[in-house]
Amino acid sequence: MKKNILIILQFCLFFCFISCNKESYKDLYWGASKASKNNVIWEALPNAHNTKFGLTFSFDIYDSKSEVVRQTLNLYKVPLKIDKYILKKTDNQVDDGKVGALFTTLTSEGDVYEDFYYIKDIDSTFNHISITKIKGDEIWGTFNL
Repeated sequence: MKKNILIILQFCLFFCFISCNKESYKDLYWGASKASKNNVIWEALPNAHNTKFGLTFSFDIYDSKSEVVRQTLNLYKVPLKIDKYILKKTDNQVDDGKVGALFTTLTSEGDVYEDFYYIKDIDSTFNHISITKIKGDEIWGTFNL
């Protein structure tokens, strides 16, 4: 009886070890994003989710050594329609019809926000996001900040 319990316990521990294996952070993202930031190639891991005010596109940059998020760019309240949308300073929790952007830096274990950079609210078409193609679950577009 003691041997059977020991074998069952070993199997359970092995099963827990296999089933609790840490996912790669890259499994949470899809697609590709590449831009020029101050004439340097900027690459981030993209994802998107729907909110009650429109789509939010998130672009995360990880620390390559610790696999912790260090920077994130969010473009939020983007309508799911092919068009060009001017980015304005806006709160992502307010239904004001504006599309916004926010860049943040994070410290510690990636859970402490350090800096918040909201878009400058200028009367310009320079800051924009353009949705150029929608096909099923895929969205193509460009943005400029």
